[in-house]
Amino acid sequence: MLVVVSLVCLVFIVRATSRANAQAAAVQKDINNLKQQELNLRKQADAIKNSLSAEQLQIPVRRTYAGRSKAFLMVAFVCGFGIGVAGNCASQKNRRAAA
Repeated sequence: MLVVVSLVCLVFIVRATSRANAQAAAVQKDINNLKQQELNLRKQADAIKNSLSAEQLQIPVRRTYAGRSKAFLMVAFVCGFGIGVAGNCASQKNRRAAA
């Protein structure tokens, strides 16, 4: 009886190992595809950068301002509805209470 139970357990272990190996292979394939996409995008970015003139390369990028304004709008939205995230809106709540 013990031999039969051991064999059944062995079969389940082999199946689980097989599934895990198949999932690992699929994940590795996805990783390889993503790395290839990244490489292609970097090549495209380099090609575009190389095609720009020196004058175009000196134009400042305004990403930081856009990121800050989006963050400000998000905080204003959350605080405006009184939701507040971990005390981020404490000062605004105190202003409302004092008014």
